[in-house]
Amino acid sequence: MSKKQRFITCLVLLFCLGLCLGGLSVAPAAAAPPLEPFTFMQYKLFRVPDGYTAGVWAFVDAEVELPVTVQVAIPAGVDVFWFGEVPAEGVSPDSEGFPEPYQMQTEGNFDIYTAVLETSRQVQIEFYLSTLPVRSVGNGNHAIVLEYTPLTDLEILRLAAFIPAGSSVVTPGAEFVVAGPTGDLAYGFALADTQGGETYSLEIEYVPPQTTARENADTITGGILVVVVAVVVVAIAAVGLLLFMKSRRTPGRDDDQDYYDDEQAAFE
Repeated sequence: MSKKQRFITCLVLLFCLGLCLGGLSVAPAAAAPPLEPFTFMQYKLFRVPDGYTAGVWAFVDAEVELPVTVQVAIPAGVDVFWFGEVPAEGVSPDSEGFPEPYQMQTEGNFDIYTAVLETSRQVQIEFYLSTLPVRSVGNGNHAIVLEYTPLTDLEILRLAAFIPAGSSVVTPGAEFVVAGPTGDLAYGFALADTQGGETYSLEIEYVPPQTTARENADTITGGILVVVVAVVVVAIAAVGLLLFMKSRRTPGRDDDQDYYDDEQAAFE
């Protein structure tokens, strides 16, 4: 092959290589898997010794084939302590969630978490609330505030919350949901055909347990007074007994006193 022929061959090869590289550069990136919308979501508040936590529990349609990619929105900046698929037996302290770090992006007032459901059509995310969702309504009663914004349209959105055991719900239409292991009762509302991007908010008003809690409610800046109050004579006797036990106790608090203090501090 002459030098001229070799030169022409090199030019042809370079031209073909350029076409290949150009084709790669303009080829569309692989499409992300489509997001699967939920049909049902529940936003529920839980009482804990140091305040409140919240959980979002969501279902995709039973006919959907796994795996699917889903997204859940929660208030921006909150501290998530569990995020994962819901096993058949339900979530327990031993349930394994999605590996961290979670895939999350912040948009406006929301942190949006993305995950792939591989073994379950249910997902749950749990987080700490940054503010106390309870307020005094001025008549001695309390109201717990519920607010959630779904990303997509839903067949059912349930807003629910646990209230102290012994309380009486006075908000019309509030439905009993479940009793918790500590005796707290969850009440809520099921909203049909909700719209994605729309914020749904409501309050559940209730009479706190014991008369003294009602009388002192207006002096509390939000929260729930959960100290069980007896009649005056029993109260005086209890105080006397507590002082007597303190005088005999070594420095420090026992478990019962720790629990009492934690429960009280959560709502002061």
